[in-house]
Amino acid sequence: MADSIPRDVFLLLETALNQDREKAEVFAKAIEGSIQDIEPQAEKHISRKKGTIKAQLCNELRTELATKEFV
Repeated sequence: MADSIPRDVFLLLETALNQDREKAEVFAKAIEGSIQDIEPQAEKHISRKKGTIKAQLCNELRTELATKEFV
């Protein structure tokens, strides 16, 4: 996924670097690269967390239904 930082963020970065467009571009590319590296790890983490939450929910529902059945 080739996301780029929003233009207003780039302009703020350029201003922070004393209007040096080349430095801002290098910095922006570094930020974009970092985001691209983090993204697959985040997706894996979300998938694992989703599985864990689903299992916990199933167990809680099973317990709740069993409790109500015997009441």
